[in-house]
Parts: sequence; C-alpha cells; structure tokens
Amino acid sequence: MRRKNEYDASKLTQVATNKTVVSVYVDSFPIEKVKFRFVEFANSSNAVDIYLNFEDIFRITQDIRSGRLFKDIQDSPYPIWLQEYGGGPSKDGTISRRLSVGMKNDRVFLNSQSGPGKVSSTGSITPNGDPTSKVSVGMTINDFKKLFLYTEAGVNAYLPHLIDDLIAAAEEQRSKI
Repeated sequence: MRRKNEYDASKLTQVATNKTVVSVYVDSFPIEKVKFRFVEFANSSNAVDIYLNFEDIFRITQDIRSGRLFKDIQDSPYPIWLQEYGGGPSKDGTISRRLSVGMKNDRVFLNSQSGPGKVSSTGSITPNGDPTSKVSVGMTINDFKKLFLYTEAGVNAYLPHLIDDLIAAAEEQRSKI
C-alpha cells in the first residue's frame, strides 16, 4: 500500500483515541530501532519520540504472548517500565526518554515522557529533572497486543535485509585481509 503524505510514508501501524495517538515508524530500522511517536491532537507540540531496540520489541512481545507482562502490570500498583533509561543528544542538549505501561480497569495505557537528561557513569541516559513532555495513550488489551505484535512482524520482515547487509560487510572485510 502506497502512503499519500510524508507523515504516513514510513508509518507501520498506530493506535489512536480522540485525544492522543501512538504511531510506529520504520524509518529508524537501519539503526536497529523502532520509533514510537506519541502525540496529543490538541497540542501537537506535545510529542514524544521513543526508540526501542529490536531486542526490546522481541522481549515485550514474548512477555505479551506468555501473559507475563499483563500479570506484572496487574501485580504492580505502579506502571511497568518498558524502557527505563534511554535518549540521546538533541539540539537542546541531552534528552531523556522513558516508556511505561500500566492498566486501569480494562484499559492499557502506554505512557511516554521526555525531558532533560544526563549521561551516567555507565553511559546510560537518565532523567535530569522533571519531564517536559508527557503523552499517554489508552487502548484495549487487544489494541495493545496488535500494536506490538504487528510491530514485531515488521521487524521480522526487515531482519533478512539487515542480515544480508551484515554478511556483505563481513565478506568485504574478509576480502581485505
């Protein structure tokens, strides 16, 4: 399917409410990450981009399939961190990005936040003060499952391309020896 506008060109899937949306994009696949963009419709400047490693996608979907993730969420009075520390450099300095999931009644809430960050002694990026942007998207359990399982399918479809590139690079290195 050919997407019509630039915002949808690399969009894999999304879940939207009447106030917020979380969209998944493939444009970060070459760096082995999946981009989740959280946006408030009323205030589009309140947007948070979260980047999860391919390995994190597989861990989360495995926990969805086994039921472990939902058990952990139900057993905890607080949201579960899917990405506790993450981020990177930005034009305004270092940015911290965090992603959590929680449940209330029969709704799953994906909660994103970003704000100033600092690089720890181990190299991870941790929050340095309060978040400047927060967006939460509520959805049914089935929509949550579809969001992550469809994303995993997209990653799986991309992996042969990545492996081909890795093999070609290794063969090129070997030919120089």
